[in-house]
Amino acid sequence: MFSKIAKQLLLVYILITLGGLFIHLKIHPPAKSLYFWWASPVNIVSVFLIPALFLRAGTAAWGVLLNAMVVGIGTVGMAYFSILNFEGPLSISAIFLKTTLPDILILWAKIPLASLLYQAVSQVDVGKQARGS
Repeated sequence: MFSKIAKQLLLVYILITLGGLFIHLKIHPPAKSLYFWWASPVNIVSVFLIPALFLRAGTAAWGVLLNAMVVGIGTVGMAYFSILNFEGPLSISAIFLKTTLPDILILWAKIPLASLLYQAVSQVDVGKQARGS
């Protein structure tokens, strides 16, 4: 049985994933260009498969691994999109306001979240591991 923390972390993971999917669909409607379809399989994996992997302790490690792969693919895709569409002079404010860096940072939040979810599902006592007991 899941702990309350594990259920809450899984809910947070699903909500961040759905939020990212809806932002992506709003900014890049797949009906507008075939180029925008590449993220659809990644989104399907991220919304349905990864949360399902976190439902069992035996598959939670695969969830962490697949999550890292999805985050990597999303990071590369968004950075590539920013490089292709960047306009104007390069400045600190332009990096934060005219690129997908904020979106990438939100996506990166899924890495520690998946790690915490793995620990909660697997009931790993981090303090006990650090002491070597």
